[in-house]
Amino acid sequence: YQAFSIVRSKKMFMMSTRGFFTILIFVFSFCQWHYCGNVFGEEKLAVINKFKGDVIIQHEGENQLVEQRGARIRNSSIYNQDSISTMEASTAELVFNDSSRFDINEKTTLTIISEKTTKFNRSLLRRVSLKAGGLLAEVIPSKTVLTEFEIPTGVATVRGTVITINLGVDLLCVVDGEIIFTDIYGNEQTVITGECISIGAGEVGYSGGGSAEQPTDRPASPFVPRDNIDK
Repeated sequence: YQAFSIVRSKKMFMMSTRGFFTILIFVFSFCQWHYCGNVFGEEKLAVINKFKGDVIIQHEGENQLVEQRGARIRNSSIYNQDSISTMEASTAELVFNDSSRFDINEKTTLTIISEKTTKFNRSLLRRVSLKAGGLLAEVIPSKTVLTEFEIPTGVATVRGTVITINLGVDLLCVVDGEIIFTDIYGNEQTVITGECISIGAGEVGYSGGGSAEQPTDRPASPFVPRDNIDK
């Protein structure tokens, strides 16, 4: 009877171990085929959905070249405090887990930071530090996530709008919706649909409307095809 109990215990242990690994494999498979972060460490904030030319991701101080491998994109995942750099004649489309999307211009460098906040009754702040270049950002309205663009002359707080920020021409244009731009001296300015403001050093101010046009060649897909996600 004792020998039978030992054999039975061993079988139960093997079944428990097998069940544990089955669950572990399921979790990894789920994250492989669904848009989620690394459940055992960092949280994935966004992915490079498509790109052209040379795009570099800086993660934990290491530069990683974004590469197309068949239907997959290698080094496409973006985590907290990662930086994205596009070289000359290079562009990238960045899609976040709330379906917000950035079309990043050539010769652009930006850093994505996610942190807790209480500003405007939100719980998360998505801060985009734009060092150079420009982008078209489509931000989905959210009751929990606040998006801000930090540039050398101030901060643009987005209210669920499509905006254009281009440091190359020193302009911030609102395609649709509304933003609040706060300069480095604390002065606030509201910019609405169709309006642009100058954001160059020493010349922040209204530049008139009618300049904010949405590009017609923008990809229609609102989210990331699962085959293109590479953890």
